Amino acid sequence: MDKKLERRAFAQKASVRTKDDGVGLVSGHAAVFERVSLPIYDMFYEINQAGCFASALLKRETKVQAVYAHNDSTVPLAVFRGGGQDGTLLLREDEVGLYCEYEPLDSDLGRSLIKSIARGDTDGCHSRSCRCPKTGAEHIKACRCVESLKRIFLT
Repeated sequence: MDKKLERRAFAQKASVRTKDDGVGLVSGHAAVFERVSLPIYDMFYEINQAGCFASALLKRETKVQAVYAHNDSTVPLAVFRGGGQDGTLLLREDEVGLYCEYEPLDSDLGRSLIKSIARGDTDGCHSRSCRCPKTGAEHIKACRCVESLKRIFLT
């Protein structure tokens, strides 16, 4: 695929819950449907349409890594593998958007992330990297456009 890798961060609330075995699970939405994004590169906005992640989630070649601060050079906290393969990161579309849930890797970073979210120090920890095909635009305020994303390739 020759599309450029793009990163998106969202001001979505993350939460932590503790399983019966005492291990923390991080959950939240990496994307929300039908909501205009914050300005991207101060040039345009995006709206994720319901269903835009569906085909990517079903493809066996889809691999999504949960990392901190988009730092791909570190060991991932969890991994999603498409097409129903086993993984440590749950990704699925729900009525809100792209829901994610994972038990972070038992590491200093994983434990610190759980504590930081639980205390409220870190609240917007969900974001995504993707390849976005251009599928249409409509103009809004200040001649900026809104990209309405119907299909997104997760990476």
